[in-house]
Amino acid sequence: MSAQQLAYRMGVSQPTVAEMERSEAAGAITLNSLRRAAEAMGCSFVYSFIPPVSLEAIVRRQAEQAATRLYEAVDHTMALEGQSNDQLGRREQIGELTDELIRTLSRELWEKADADKIRISGRGDAA
Repeated sequence: MSAQQLAYRMGVSQPTVAEMERSEAAGAITLNSLRRAAEAMGCSFVYSFIPPVSLEAIVRRQAEQAATRLYEAVDHTMALEGQSNDQLGRREQIGELTDELIRTLSRELWEKADADKIRISGRGDAA
């Protein structure tokens, strides 16, 4: 379909379609313009985010990172008191925290740092 034909179908001028093409190439086109162009071509416009892995894997990774931060914050204090876990205990504790974070799906799960902000139900104020 030529730019002139698309312009006719959209009810705009050919220079407007040329400007839309330049905007698209520059990454500045609006979603509304893309939707209108798609409709004029008899197409559906689809705008989506596609993760590289499953959503479950993304949530698990986030939960593991948060659980590790939580564990390390508590483990540091325990180490000062001579009560630190071995590697097996560490992995088990992080695994349990990960599972609990996934179960509760707390919005703090997506915090990047500050383990003290993450709250886990049934464990008091903070883990």
